[in-house]
Amino acid sequence: MTSIAGSEFAGAAGGGNEAGRDPLVSVIVPTRDRSSLLRRALQSIRSQDLSDFEVLVVDDGSSCEHRAALQQLRGELDGRFRFMLSSPEEVGCYGPAENRNRGLTMARGRFIAFLDDDDHWLAADHLSAGVALLEQEAADFLFGTWSTEADGNIVIPDWNAAVSPILSGPIVSTAPPVLRLGRAQFCRAMRRHPIAHLNTCIVRADLARSVGGFWRPIHYAEDLHFASRIVDRARAILYRTDPVGVLDVSPRPRAFSAYSDLSKCLLNATMAGHLALYSVTPECRALSRHLLSWSYKRISDSLRASGNYPAALQFSLQSVASRVSVSSVQSLMRSLWELLRHHVAPPTDSP
Repeated sequence: MTSIAGSEFAGAAGGGNEAGRDPLVSVIVPTRDRSSLLRRALQSIRSQDLSDFEVLVVDDGSSCEHRAALQQLRGELDGRFRFMLSSPEEVGCYGPAENRNRGLTMARGRFIAFLDDDDHWLAADHLSAGVALLEQEAADFLFGTWSTEADGNIVIPDWNAAVSPILSGPIVSTAPPVLRLGRAQFCRAMRRHPIAHLNTCIVRADLARSVGGFWRPIHYAEDLHFASRIVDRARAILYRTDPVGVLDVSPRPRAFSAYSDLSKCLLNATMAGHLALYSVTPECRALSRHLLSWSYKRISDSLRASGNYPAALQFSLQSVASRVSVSSVQSLMRSLWELLRHHVAPPTDSP
């Protein structure tokens, strides 16, 4: 992980942890130009029934208006809330991976949790129950399901409902409902559905640092990449089956809004390729090959639709090379057929 730019973390005096003692949990909250939504997110952390935490708010180059609002918000909160405000001369943004790394570098807790500035937690016992069960089960990683909302209305009550038959295992707690998962179950579910949003995750800090934090070069799917590398090395995995938080999907500018579908697939392929290089368990290596094949197939489909048949064939071949499946072979056959149909001239009659 890299050194920290910008101002040091600072918080209001009073109300923090006991002097000289590190907090149990560090919550990392990256933010940029969303001071009003950030207030809601921080209030949901403040409402946790566990008080032994610190919050690291990492500003990613907010405008002067929002930076002033962050200064005001810092003054309203107690010393557990530490703000790293960008300097006025800083231009541009570091991106979500680097900003979470900046928070991870400064985190003092034994456990790390995450929350995006436009989302919030529902479960007041997310931290207390999560940490207690991680300790009880000698586990390294806990994640949960979540709800989505748009403009204050619930859109999807349970994001992981589609893969709930896969996400089953021994019950370790009934209140809240928490299961113990195998690595194979996690990876099998992840092939079908992005199941581990960072907002619902708690991970041991030493493990988060041992994998190198977040991979800086990617600004898209960095959460999936991080969670997969954590699972690759975790001793045990816990899954909370009731919604931990709310992901706000209301229409608004987002970091990846400018990316085309093709660009997102290319970024996914980069992420999956890196995951394939560094995964150590068979389950996560198989997951990375699946993600890589799926990404190459999507790229091929997009190129074929735009009429770039030679490039579509190349990516179809890479999809099959990454993982042979019915869908990857079908994509290869379609690409080959379209290339032949459009680029091989029909025979002419002899004179």
